[in-house]
Amino acid sequence: MEIGGGYLMWLCLREKWAWWVGALGAFALMGYGIIPTLQPAHFGRVYAAYGGVFVVMSMLWGWFLDGQRPDHWDIVGASLCIVGVIIIMYVPRGAESTGSLPMFPQHWLMHHNLRDIQLDIGIDSTV
Repeated sequence: MEIGGGYLMWLCLREKWAWWVGALGAFALMGYGIIPTLQPAHFGRVYAAYGGVFVVMSMLWGWFLDGQRPDHWDIVGASLCIVGVIIIMYVPRGAESTGSLPMFPQHWLMHHNLRDIQLDIGIDSTV
């Protein structure tokens, strides 16, 4: 839905199509905002997985509707995105898993101040 809605907005605003084409795009984008809320996983996981699907669907949309055939690196990148989607959505997790990295960044940030972090990455804060 997002790709279709975004494409209709593109046609309206960039290609000077009729205003109602943009209105249809806006309506589709509103639907895109609702549909993910119906998924059983939490927000971060749903949107992260959707991002990978979005990359692949954008490449296909561009190929079939705009005639822009993906090159070798487009295909490699989109394939990596799908592998990421599979990992995010389907790798088994234990009941105690929160799905986040242990003790980072909250714990790490509590024990470091901004000046130490700037020095660690080579930023001179005296400038």
